[in-house]
Amino acid sequence: MKASDISQIIIAHRNYWDQRKHAMEAYTRAYRSEMFREQKTAKGGVVTVETADAYGFVESFIASLFAKAPAVAVGGDPQGIGEPDTVEMVLNRFLYEKAEMLETGLRYALIYPCSFFKLGLMEKELAMDRIDIKAVHPWDVIIDMDANNWESMRFCGHRYYLPAKQAKERFGNKRFKASIKHDYLNEFNQDIEDSLLQYVEIYELYDLINDELIFYSPNYDSKDGVIEKAPQIPFRKADGTPSAPIAPMYLAYDPQYPLKGFSRLGLIYDQLWEVNNLRTVWANGLRRDARVYVTRKGTLDEEAKAILA
Repeated sequence: MKASDISQIIIAHRNYWDQRKHAMEAYTRAYRSEMFREQKTAKGGVVTVETADAYGFVESFIASLFAKAPAVAVGGDPQGIGEPDTVEMVLNRFLYEKAEMLETGLRYALIYPCSFFKLGLMEKELAMDRIDIKAVHPWDVIIDMDANNWESMRFCGHRYYLPAKQAKERFGNKRFKASIKHDYLNEFNQDIEDSLLQYVEIYELYDLINDELIFYSPNYDSKDGVIEKAPQIPFRKADGTPSAPIAPMYLAYDPQYPLKGFSRLGLIYDQLWEVNNLRTVWANGLRRDARVYVTRKGTLDEEAKAILA
């Protein structure tokens, strides 16, 4: 994959999610029962009332799926070889330990259009503990939107931040122009110029057509931002074809572009807004009707009375 192709893919990815940032912020606030957060005023101002319906919608769905610890049953193969009991034990141990992460990924998929799981390796003594899994937000994963399904994608990628020191240790002593870490929802952006808060933005791209693993960073000026290239993707399917260590979770599909996904919470967002707005109108009406103002005759003109009404 050429550097120009990488740049175009990243620009398209950024533009796509920049256009949807307002909606993602709205869904997040609805889940937190902060839909009218920007309208809240000081004491004596407009009273806002919100229900926890969005939170209940998401968490009840999760509770119904994880009423018990996730587990699988493994039987013997037709040839009678292998150790199904051992495989079942290993899989169930993995699922039990990663149940919380699975819940997090499901929560993302309900609130946002989709979510992803990134698999990785850790340095552990036991082989069963070396597989790590992490839930990833949809705006941090680059996918081929033109593909009809996950198996037919031409490329896939993961965007993340590494502390500047850790980036140099991982990729060698390269000259990175470290910067602050930018939060997509603008909640935890740091403006402090401190070495502990200096990060390098990394794009880990998997070219599934040319079988290449590419590390790219806008904080790296040399080689058009390409930090490293591996001639072969180290992750393979059973048939030997290259595969990205990223698994998708879709709970709803866009009818035209399936891999865009669709937010389940977004389907009921307007109803939630109407309920909260109605409760707010009721609450303010009750407080307005319950207030009595006593003044001397002639103190308030008609305009002042209208303001207090």
